[in-house]
Amino acid sequence: MIEDLSTYSVSLKANQYWSLALEAMATEGCYLAWIGVIEPTDEGHDVICLIFDAENLRIWEHNQEALQRGARSYQLPSPTHLARAKVVSAILSFWPPSKGTYYLVLSNAHSTLTAKSVTLHLYWMWRDSALTVRVRDALRRLKWDNVWELYEGARNKLTRSTEGHPIQPRELIECCNDLRTGYCTLWVNVCEVLTRQRIDLPPGKTPDIGLLKERSQQGGIPDYLTSLVAQIWSLASELGHAEKRGGEAPPIEEVVYMHDLILVTSGYLLKLDRVRSKAS
Repeated sequence: MIEDLSTYSVSLKANQYWSLALEAMATEGCYLAWIGVIEPTDEGHDVICLIFDAENLRIWEHNQEALQRGARSYQLPSPTHLARAKVVSAILSFWPPSKGTYYLVLSNAHSTLTAKSVTLHLYWMWRDSALTVRVRDALRRLKWDNVWELYEGARNKLTRSTEGHPIQPRELIECCNDLRTGYCTLWVNVCEVLTRQRIDLPPGKTPDIGLLKERSQQGGIPDYLTSLVAQIWSLASELGHAEKRGGEAPPIEEVVYMHDLILVTSGYLLKLDRVRSKAS
């Protein structure tokens, strides 16, 4: 599950930086920081995002002050950062190595002329929430491992930024497509269990949602839940179709909410009596 922590609007003058304390109360998850420079006009309109512990933040801030006074970078101590990326619009993930306070820095110190306005959306994603574990274990008992692999692949795309390489927009699109495919596969599997009728989906074709809704109702799934499942699948499908947005990635907040909606309704479908009895 993903928690929406806060949103910040940051105005950075040239040679300026801004920092935010991250109070990590657990290590069983990661921070997701979506950083977007508002209306960038060229490639030079980027900011540098860094994450430090307290000691290394002090070293980095000391260096910034020294550079302003004319010091040379080779004369200064080198702080150790836990994450770093130059971004215009991207997602940086950070897995706290231990509980404690860390600091996220948005730096415009490399720009001597250009001020920038930046939006920061901050989330926390649990590695193994109780719901995630329940869904994973139920899928494995049913031997529907392909569904879990798609769900896990989507989660990894949201959390796998590496040094200097934040999560890119195309990975958000791939995340949506993994969730959509996994969710549709689960829906088909559940309908087959409930109705004891096979459903053949042509590879690469959009599934017949009308057929899935019909089979859901035949299997005893209430109309309101059938409609909800269909609407969530439609949302995932819409977010995955980047060509409808001119190739742009979906908004991170919509991907986050869609991820949780799919996990919650998957948990409900897997708890249906006949599905649960098949898993036992």
